[in-house]
Amino acid sequence: EKRELVKDGYMAWRSILCETNMTRSRIADIQRALSAAGHDIGPDGVDGVIGADTIKAVNAFQLANDLPVDRYINVKTLKALGVSPK
Repeated sequence: EKRELVKDGYMAWRSILCETNMTRSRIADIQRALSAAGHDIGPDGVDGVIGADTIKAVNAFQLANDLPVDRYINVKTLKALGVSPK
């Protein structure tokens, strides 16, 4: 077995939406903004719950808008969606 380093790794610090600020209302705002931007938030629609479909929509929005893509909702994404992080 042979392994080849294709790209050096790196670490990036990002501000994310913390549990304290992750209210049902704010999640619903995120879901509405994602839907308005043309991203499918899943069959449950705007329900204020972060589920797999909402995260898929967040990641698709991030990719489409050249934003950092990860498993957390970062502040850059919130600002791009027009949703307040606080």
